[in-house]
Amino acid sequence: RMQASFETFSPFLERTLLVAWNADNGKCKDFVLKACKKVLTAPIKKAEYEWFNSYVLPSSVWLFETKKNRYMFEELFEIVQRQSADIVNNMDSVFVHLEKHTKWSELMA
Repeated sequence: RMQASFETFSPFLERTLLVAWNADNGKCKDFVLKACKKVLTAPIKKAEYEWFNSYVLPSSVWLFETKKNRYMFEELFEIVQRQSADIVNNMDSVFVHLEKHTKWSELMA
């Protein structure tokens, strides 16, 4: 049931998430991070991002340890760093492409 909330970006109670974490923290970690990755992948959808900000980000689950001796917030930071690196790389490739355009020097003058 909790996994379905994350797969459909539906509201959930914090207490229910904590119960799910206590029942199977490995599975819970997987579906929480999978949803975060989807929400933070371009193009970012407003409704999904609002759900993330309202229900997921304020959760205490980010302070829990994973089996890798890391905290959940560290796992989230890793996702964010990868996603932002992809965006920066895409923007850099657009810039390189534009610099090769025949009218680039005119545009920059």
